[in-house]
Amino acid sequence: MNNSYLPNSIKQLLDNAANEFSALSDSAKLDAELLMCHVLDCQRIYLFTWPEKLLETPQCDQFFHLSKNEKQGVLSRILSVNAHFGI
Repeated sequence: MNNSYLPNSIKQLLDNAANEFSALSDSAKLDAELLMCHVLDCQRIYLFTWPEKLLETPQCDQFFHLSKNEKQGVLSRILSVNAHFGI
C-alpha cells in the first residue's frame, strides 16, 4: 500500500487535524475522525477503509471550517446533537 497521500486525502486531512488538535485534546485523533465522519456522513470504518479517497472542495472547506472552530467546542455540539437525536 502506498503511504504517500495527497493533501486532500482522508488520511492526510485527518493527520493534519489530529496534529493541530493535539494541544487542545487528549483524544485529538478521535476528534478529527469524528469531525470527518460528520462531514462525510459516514461511519468511522469508512475512514480506515478508504484513507486515500480524495475529498471534493466543498467537503475540504467544511472540514477546514469545522477544524478551525474546534477550539470553540464544535465537536461537542455536534456530538450532543447526534446523541439527542439518537444518531
